[in-house]
Amino acid sequence: MFLLLLLTFSLSAACGDDLALQPGAFELQWTTGPAASCTDAGIRDVEVQLTQKGEVQERFTFDCQMGSAYVPEVKPGRYDVVVMGMNAVGLRTFEGNIGNVRINENEKVHIGTVRLAARPATVELEWFFDNGRLCNQNNVDLIEVAVFDAEYYYISSSQFSCSEGLGQIEPLPAGSYVLEVLGYGGADTLRSRAVVPIEVDRGESLLIEVPLGVVE
Repeated sequence: MFLLLLLTFSLSAACGDDLALQPGAFELQWTTGPAASCTDAGIRDVEVQLTQKGEVQERFTFDCQMGSAYVPEVKPGRYDVVVMGMNAVGLRTFEGNIGNVRINENEKVHIGTVRLAARPATVELEWFFDNGRLCNQNNVDLIEVAVFDAEYYYISSSQFSCSEGLGQIEPLPAGSYVLEVLGYGGADTLRSRAVVPIEVDRGESLLIEVPLGVVE
């Protein structure tokens, strides 16, 4: 009986080993778009991410100057491949992607060439008044943020409830901008205003504190 159980266990283990998926591999190339080189684009390293449903499963880092990468020992499955270009301080300033890539067992998949493009900056504003962050006491219900370029050409507007205390505007390409922050009370009465010049870089995440002054 003991020998029979031992034999059964051994056969099951062997079958399990046979059924286990063997890893695959992939290779890809990248370009820096219109930039002549990684140096011109300010990219030092390239990070290759394998994602599923928006979650990063694995990531690999390479010198941008290599222009290509080979990655072995990858679990078979379907992935979205995201390629990030990072500057000297590790900020992700460029990005490209190829979706729905299948990595097969015991095979090397050639994904192709990913064109990297500059990532916009993310800008978040936090507003307050002379007496703190008390919207009700300052009779302000609505905050509007208007974005202009450095020459005062209008770009876009975003609106937020004042009580939220902060808001994120649309992503901005690298450059100089002017933000006009307006606070409105009942019957769309303008009660507070601030003008804030900003400068953003590729891929930057910026939090700006905005003191709102009273409009007489």
